Amino acid sequence: MTREGNAALWLTVDNFWGRYAFGFFALFLALGIIVSTHAQDLEWRFSNDRITFEQWTSYFDELAHRPGAVLTEQDQYYIINLFNDPSQPALYVFTKPSHPAYPAVVIRAVTTKNGRSQIVHHGHYVGDKDKFDTWWHEFDALDKKNIDNAK
Repeated sequence: MTREGNAALWLTVDNFWGRYAFGFFALFLALGIIVSTHAQDLEWRFSNDRITFEQWTSYFDELAHRPGAVLTEQDQYYIINLFNDPSQPALYVFTKPSHPAYPAVVIRAVTTKNGRSQIVHHGHYVGDKDKFDTWWHEFDALDKKNIDNAK
């Protein structure tokens, strides 16, 4: 699936968030196609936020080659969409060398708890913690916007 061939699936916001182009994520929320997963059931690959470059690389390779994975490329990111993975549906955003937080990954998933949907995210970084934290908090406003749009 390419961005050009499926433009309707992508966010077209001409502001700061537009560059993230998390179209699949917004589409699933907007249509109410929300996978019921409980936050306590989500399994994170690594127990620590800081990981090695080898762990980051093998994680990317594993997810990108998982059956059903949809890999898209942005200027500063690789986005791996695994919303169709019944074991752990999520969106994985890996930084590219041009991104200040490189190498890092943020995992975003929709969970349902007490009948309410919410977005949870988790991440790992190899490099500078402060740059990762800055990038990490950029997702807060996006998550709120996506939940508000889905209501």
